[in-house]
Amino acid sequence: LDRNSSTASAAPQPPSAANPSGDHWHAAFAVNVCGEWLSNPAEFETAAGNANLRTGIHTHGDGFIHIHPFYGSEAGGNATLGKFLDYGGWSASTDSISVWEGPPSDPTKTEWKNGDRCPSADGTPGKGEPGRVVFEVNCKTVTGNPSDHKLEDQEVVAIGFVPKGVEIGPPPNAQS
Repeated sequence: LDRNSSTASAAPQPPSAANPSGDHWHAAFAVNVCGEWLSNPAEFETAAGNANLRTGIHTHGDGFIHIHPFYGSEAGGNATLGKFLDYGGWSASTDSISVWEGPPSDPTKTEWKNGDRCPSADGTPGKGEPGRVVFEVNCKTVTGNPSDHKLEDQEVVAIGFVPKGVEIGPPPNAQS
């Protein structure tokens, strides 16, 4: 992936006179529910519920969050995982997630809150157990609200809903 910004730790900036194209960053992104990785969220470049709002934090359905802010409201410290999720019509907090699809074992369930039980369809460890929201960046557990996470270039972001003691592991696109 190309990196057009000068450093990975600087916040992504929208177009300006000094940088007419603005920054264009990428973060691998995936969600694991009860040990099952969801398919990539579908492509979107406008906000859910507002087709007139072009989003600079979006996906092309490729397993990556594309971060090239068009507005100050999505640049710098505003370039968060929560902004991406909100634009897609989803959400995440320390105790719940709302995503685009359910896992293969329960495809219609798209909202999960701490204490909900994982589907027990196939005997996989943790199935039938109560789950909780977990959040990882670069395959390391992070505490706090996932929506507050400030996105960075070339990072790997994963949200999981899994039973206590179950690791979500690296997302399928982590190596990309």
